[in-house]
Amino acid sequence: AKAADYKKYARTILQILFTVDELSDSVLIANPIYTKPGLDPTRMTKWTEAVSARFKIDPMRFDDFFRTCLRRTLAQMLCDTRRKRKRLMKNIGAQRHSTPTSAQSDRGIVGSQSVASASPVMEAGQQVHNRNVLH
Repeated sequence: AKAADYKKYARTILQILFTVDELSDSVLIANPIYTKPGLDPTRMTKWTEAVSARFKIDPMRFDDFFRTCLRRTLAQMLCDTRRKRKRLMKNIGAQRHSTPTSAQSDRGIVGSQSVASASPVMEAGQQVHNRNVLH
């Protein structure tokens, strides 16, 4: 990933290493006071190596750099990911339970109803009277 801004680069690498589900269901670093688990320590180590290599940060000073420069923006990114996922799930649930639009009901396209519900076997000359059939 290319980024001149260390915050954007750190967020991008985190999004590459972890899925949206992992980001929304976790906190940055495991802590017993939180109910959510921390992100996978192995991948977080890879993330640390990538960020420190890209911006030439001494590994001995990375904790200070993380605390002062990155923790807030990454915690906010996790909150935003949770919020987007929650909104997406809410929209998906609303679409499943939505009523048909007026254009759909005017054309007879309502749920799984068929447009023409006449019997498949008809005698010659028999007329079908079905109010769902469009004329």
